[in-house]
Amino acid sequence: SVDFDIVLHSTGSATVTETWCVDYEEGKFSRFFKNIYRDLPKDEDFDIQFQTVLVDGVPCTLTDDIDSRKDYTYAIIDSHDKTRYEIYIHSEDEKREFTITYNLYGVIKEVDDEYYLFEFRLLPLGFEKEIEEATVRIELPNGSCDFTDIDINQGKIGWRSEVATANANDIDGLYKVSIRFEGDDIIAIPIDSETD
Repeated sequence: SVDFDIVLHSTGSATVTETWCVDYEEGKFSRFFKNIYRDLPKDEDFDIQFQTVLVDGVPCTLTDDIDSRKDYTYAIIDSHDKTRYEIYIHSEDEKREFTITYNLYGVIKEVDDEYYLFEFRLLPLGFEKEIEEATVRIELPNGSCDFTDIDINQGKIGWRSEVATANANDIDGLYKVSIRFEGDDIIAIPIDSETD
């Protein structure tokens, strides 16, 4: 299962915390990884900076050594179209919890001076791991914003006040959220809906 907790900020950024519960039932494993694709349309682009990585509540150390796969280390691998995180921990016949927190910069866009847009692919197209259950929690910035439209491509989503929640079972491939909201004093990147 996976939980996504997303806090949108008035600076146009977002803090994302992913919590994965993984059951290693058959075989021996030494890493957990996910690709975050960056070759995206203009209304979805962002910069990313990782903050913390935990395995079963234990902090991991950033490493450049991806070959030795030393326990409780992680690597960030950037390429032209994606950022990949790899977390190293040897596992066999056990459950693990992985918690990854990162900031997305420039991810909130202002569309035609009318509304703000946050779009993010929680899981990329072609994601191959089997996910029985996913939950999402999204909090709007600074307490003075209102949702105008919200969509998620799998499962159900709704909102109360300034927090949206979603859940889905048996996730298959792309898992994407799109939120439009109104508010004051948001620093966002302007985009023109006519040119997208």
